Amino acid sequence: MGRAYVGELERLKETVAFACDADVQPLVTMLADLVSRNLIFVGSGGSFTAATFAAALHEQYTGRLTKALTPLEAAYRPTTTNTAAVLISARGSNPDIIKAFRSLRFKEPIAAICASERSKLLKEIGDSGIGIGYGFTVPGGKDGFLATNSLIATLILLSRSYESLLGLPEGDLKDVGEFRPPDDNGLSVALNASRLAKADTIIALSSGWGRPAAIDLESKCSESGIANVLISDFRNFAHGRHNWLKTRAASTAIVSLEDGDNTRLATSILQLLPEQVQQYRLFSDRDGPSAAIDLVSQVLHLVGSLGAASGIDPGRPSVEKFGRKMYRNGFKAYNGRTARQTWIARKAEAIGLLPHVRQDFLSEALDRFIARLRNAPIRALVVDYDGTLCDSTERHTGLSKKVADLLDALLSQGLIVGIATGRGDSARDDLRRAISSKHWSQVLMGLYNGALMSPLSEALEEQQSEHATQLPCIDEALQPLIHPLAIEFVHGVYQASLRPSTPMDLEHLRRSVIELLHDIHPPMQVRRSAHSVDIFHPSASKGLLPSAVASYGGFDETQVLRIGDLGDWGGNDFDLLDQGLSLSVDRVSSRLDRCWNLGLPGSRGVATSVAYFRALRATGEGFRIEVDAIDRSKRPRPR
Repeated sequence: MGRAYVGELERLKETVAFACDADVQPLVTMLADLVSRNLIFVGSGGSFTAATFAAALHEQYTGRLTKALTPLEAAYRPTTTNTAAVLISARGSNPDIIKAFRSLRFKEPIAAICASERSKLLKEIGDSGIGIGYGFTVPGGKDGFLATNSLIATLILLSRSYESLLGLPEGDLKDVGEFRPPDDNGLSVALNASRLAKADTIIALSSGWGRPAAIDLESKCSESGIANVLISDFRNFAHGRHNWLKTRAASTAIVSLEDGDNTRLATSILQLLPEQVQQYRLFSDRDGPSAAIDLVSQVLHLVGSLGAASGIDPGRPSVEKFGRKMYRNGFKAYNGRTARQTWIARKAEAIGLLPHVRQDFLSEALDRFIARLRNAPIRALVVDYDGTLCDSTERHTGLSKKVADLLDALLSQGLIVGIATGRGDSARDDLRRAISSKHWSQVLMGLYNGALMSPLSEALEEQQSEHATQLPCIDEALQPLIHPLAIEFVHGVYQASLRPSTPMDLEHLRRSVIELLHDIHPPMQVRRSAHSVDIFHPSASKGLLPSAVASYGGFDETQVLRIGDLGDWGGNDFDLLDQGLSLSVDRVSSRLDRCWNLGLPGSRGVATSVAYFRALRATGEGFRIEVDAIDRSKRPRPR
C-alpha cells in the first residue's frame, strides 16, 4: 500500500512552493473567529505533529492556552469554558477524526483543516451547519503511508495564516524541504544511517520549536516499523531518564533536534553522555515557527535514510491483517452533554458558576423560561444582523440563500421582522438583495444600533428618527488608543467604530474606551460586536426597535421575539436581549428569565438562528415556537 517514500521526498520542493504561494485568506478568516479562544488541536499520526505545531503557534501568538490531542482524547474530554476545537487531517476520512467531530460538535465550536477539498470530514461539517472547514489540494496528490507533503503544506499554511492574521512578516521558508548536509560549525553530525538503524532505541531530545519534529520522528519510525523512539525534552531527560543509558548505552542513539534558542542547552547535556552513545544533531538556523518546519523537513529526510538502511520503504510498509482490523474498529462517538445540560451550562458560565456546583435553581429557571416561550403568541421578530443572520464569512457577501429563503417563508405567513444592526446602508442594501421586494414593507430596519429606523420599503431619510442624535467629537479622547495600536477609527454621524487591524480582546478594548470617554457628556454607550467596538449616543439603542416594530405592526410589544448573538453585558445585543422574550445564538446574560441560548450543543451563530426559525409554527394568532423542534433540528443519530 502507499507510494514510494523517496518519491514523496522528491515532491517536497514543489509542495513548499505551493504552500508559500497559496491564498491563505480563507484560513485566516477561519482562525480570526477562534483567535480569542483557548483551542484544542486534534489529529492522529502525522496530523498529530501538525496539531502540536498549531498549538505552539496559537500559544505563541495569542497567549491563549492550547493543547494537542488525539481524536480519542478529544472525544472524551470534558467541555471547557471559552474553548474551540480544530480538527486536522490529511485526507479527512479516517474513522477516528470523523468520530472526534461527531463527539466534539456537541461540546465545542468546531473548525477543520484538511489536505483534501472533498473530504468526508469537510462534507459532514458542511452538512451539519455546525463549524467551518478549510481544504486544500497538494500538487502531486495524496501522500503514501506516512504524512509527508500534506504535513509540510499544513505547517506552512498554518504559519503563514497566523502571521497574516497578526500582521507579522512571513518566515523564511524558501528552501524548507531540501536535504542539507551538516554544517561546518559542528552542530550537525553527518548521519551514518546504517549505524543509527542498528540502534535498538532512539531517544529524541528537543524543546520549544523542536518538539513537533521529535513527535514526528517518533510517529514515522513507529508507524513504519523502523525504530523504537522515546521522546523527552533536554531537562526532563536529565531528571532520571538518563538512567536508561546505564545498561543500554551501546544499543541506544540520541537524536537532538535544535534551533538557535536551545543549542547551548543541548550542548551542555550531550557533552556529558557516555562516549559509546551515538549522537546525531539536527539543527535549524531559523527561529520560531520556521525552525519547527525546517526541523520537521529534516526529520522526513532522516526517516528516508533510516528506511533505506533498514530495508523498509516508509511510504509503503506491509500492514498486517490485525493492524487493518484495529484501524477500522474505531470507537463510539461520545455526544457529551444533552441539549438541556448545555443550555444550563451556558447560563451558569454567564453567572460565573463552576461546572459541578449545584445548579438546581438554573434548571427550574429554564423550565419557567421554556414554558413562557412555548405559550407566547409571536407576531414579530427583532433580529440582530451580523453574527445572527449573517456570519463572518458572509460579511461582505450578504445573507446566505438558506437564511433568505427562511425569512421569506416567515414573511409570507404574515410575520413582521425588525433588523437591528450597527451598520448603515450596507446592511440595508444586503437585505434588499436577499429578501423578495413584496415583503419589504414587513421589514423595519434599526440602523446604527437603533439611531435610524425605517421600513425596508422606503428611502432612508436622515434625521427622521428622534433617536438620530449626532455624536459629540470624541476623536481626541481616543487618540491614546488609536495611534499606538494602529486601530482603524471610523467616526460617522450617529456612530463611531474602532476596528483593530490585528486580533485583540474586544472586551478589554471596550473597557479601555469607556475609561477614555469617562469625561464625555452625555455618557456614550460603548458596545462590543464580533469585529469592532462601537460608540453611540445614549438616546440610541437596539432595545428601542421591538417597541417600534410593535407600533409599526399594531400589536403589543410582548408579542415580539428578540434574537441576537452578543447578549452578555458589553455585547452589542445586550440592550436588545435584556428585555421581553429573548433568545441568544451565542453569548447569554446572567438574567434567568430571558436571554437563554437554546441552540444545539456545539452550535452557535447563524446555524442556531436557522434552528430557531425552523421551529416557528404559524397559528391563527400569529406564531408559536416549538422548543422540541430546536433540539431535533438536524441532530444526527449517535453512531
